[in-house]
Amino acid sequence: LYTGLTPLGVVVYMNPDNTTGIALSLTDANDTVCFPWAYKKDIGGTTTYTNSWDAIMDTSGYTNTQNILATVGMTGDPTEDLFKLKANVPATYYCYYYNPYTSKLDVTPNGCYLPSVGEMYLYFAYRTVINKSLEKLADFGAELPRSGMEVHYWTSTGGNNAVNATCINGKGQLCMHHEKSRVCYTYDGNYVTRAVRAFFKF
Repeated sequence: LYTGLTPLGVVVYMNPDNTTGIALSLTDANDTVCFPWAYKKDIGGTTTYTNSWDAIMDTSGYTNTQNILATVGMTGDPTEDLFKLKANVPATYYCYYYNPYTSKLDVTPNGCYLPSVGEMYLYFAYRTVINKSLEKLADFGAELPRSGMEVHYWTSTGGNNAVNATCINGKGQLCMHHEKSRVCYTYDGNYVTRAVRAFFKF
């Protein structure tokens, strides 16, 4: 997806009318190694799912992100809202303020959001093709999403109870029991990082 000669992202889904869709940003949104979905495990704004099939059918990342913003309590003051999101829901913050035109964080929203697990799963379903596109855009700073069991991407989809959120690991497998306030943990002796990749509509 381009604006002029500047690539903004890679399309992962087109609506049936072929005029609108969603795109994956060129880089991970986070600039830290490991961070939580929220700093308090009782932050709401997500739907609880009882099984992974229901969770993976969630393709409402944009709406989920708006619900998270409403739960945190946006005031309309740009400076106050920025610091409120960063202090409460860092994964959402990193996506909400990610600027696809610069591949960096901005001080104002740019239409990006924390993808649902169903939207993130689209990447893994078509990653061979999508990765080839990202590789061609390496000169523009594009990076492949991280892979392997040692990385888990946060999503805006709720987990198996109110204090959990669903992650999807670098192999495309769902994990519904990640407590929102946990920064990281050990998986088979490996240090697990929390990554975020912003999506946006067009």
